[in-house]
Amino acid sequence: MKIDWSYHFRRKPFFDKIELTMYEPRGSSSPSHQSLKGAPMLEKIKKIPAGTFLVPMFISMVLYTLWPNLFKIGGISQSLLAGEGQGFIIGLLCFCSGVGIDLKRLTRVLKRQGVLFLVKLGIAFLVTLAYLRFFGEGGIWGMPAVAVTTALLSINPAIYLSISEEYGNADDPYAFGLTSLFCIPLFPMIIFGMVYSSGGFDWMPVLSTLLPMLLGIILGNIDKQFADLFGPGLNVLIPWLGWSIGQGTNVLEAIKAGPTGILLTLVVVIFMLPLSIVDYLVLDNDGTAGLAMLNVAGLSTSVPVVLASSYPQLLDYQTAAVSQILASVVILSFISPILTERWYKHLQQKDNK
Repeated sequence: MKIDWSYHFRRKPFFDKIELTMYEPRGSSSPSHQSLKGAPMLEKIKKIPAGTFLVPMFISMVLYTLWPNLFKIGGISQSLLAGEGQGFIIGLLCFCSGVGIDLKRLTRVLKRQGVLFLVKLGIAFLVTLAYLRFFGEGGIWGMPAVAVTTALLSINPAIYLSISEEYGNADDPYAFGLTSLFCIPLFPMIIFGMVYSSGGFDWMPVLSTLLPMLLGIILGNIDKQFADLFGPGLNVLIPWLGWSIGQGTNVLEAIKAGPTGILLTLVVVIFMLPLSIVDYLVLDNDGTAGLAMLNVAGLSTSVPVVLASSYPQLLDYQTAAVSQILASVVILSFISPILTERWYKHLQQKDNK
C-alpha cells in the first residue's frame, strides 16, 4: 500500500461540511481542483508538505535578510507585511482550530489517542526539565531548550489525518481536532510557565493562549454552522502566519542552524517513537496512531516567537529555534509516513504467516 503524499483534508462526517483541501492530484474532477486550474503556482506550492506555510515564510525570510526595513512604512501595509500582526493571526488560528473539536466524540477518541497524548506530554515535560537542568536554556550542540520542547510537543495535523485515514481505525481521524492543540503554544507555554514560575505559577500566558481555542470550542459545539463559517479560515491564515514569522528570521542564521535541525529531528524520533510502542504493547493496537504523531507541524515554528515574548530570557535563542524546528518539519514530513507504511506492511506479513 503506497502512501498518498498529497496530504489533504477530505470531506468526512467528523468535519461536517468543512473541507480544507491541501492538494488534489492533477486531472481530478473535484471542485477544488477546478479552482486550481488557472493557478499552476499554487498547485505546485500545495504539492510541498506544509507548502502553503513554508513557501510564504521562506520568501519572507529572504526579503527580510536582504532588506529588513522594507515594509517599515507605517500604516496598514506595515501592520500586514512587517510581521506585526503575528499574535493576532495565532489567536485566530487557535480559535478556528477549536471550532473543529467535537465534544460529543471526545470520550471515544480519548480511550486511545488520549493516552498517547498524555504520554507525549509526560515525555516532553521530563525531557525539558532534564535538558534545562543539565544544559541550560542554550542547550547542547546548538539546540536551545525551547527548540527541543517545541518539537517534542508538536504534531502535524495534516500528516496525522492522512495516515490515520489510510491505516487507522474508524475513530482515529476524529482526533484531528485535538492534534491542533499540539500546533499552538499552549503546552509549551504551560511547561515553561511551570519551569520559570518562582513561587506561584503564572496562569496569565496560558489563559491568554487557551482562551481563543475555548471560545472556538464553545461556539463550534453550540451550533455546527459556526464550524462551517470559521473552519475554512485556517487555510487563509496559515500563509500569513508563515509570512509573519519570516519577517523576523534571517536566512543566513537559518542556514547555520541546518545541521542542528537534523540533530533535533533525531531527538524527536528517539523520544517520540515510544508512542508507537505504547500503542502496540500497552493499548493492544497496531501502533500506527503513535507513528502518525511522529512529526512536527509547520505552525510550531511560531512557538519560540510566542514564548520569547512572554519569557525574555529565550529571546537570544528564537532564531535558531525557528530554523531547527523548520528543518524537523520538512524531514519528518517524509519520515513519519514512510515508517508507518513499512510498519503496516510488516504487520500484514506477520498476520499472513
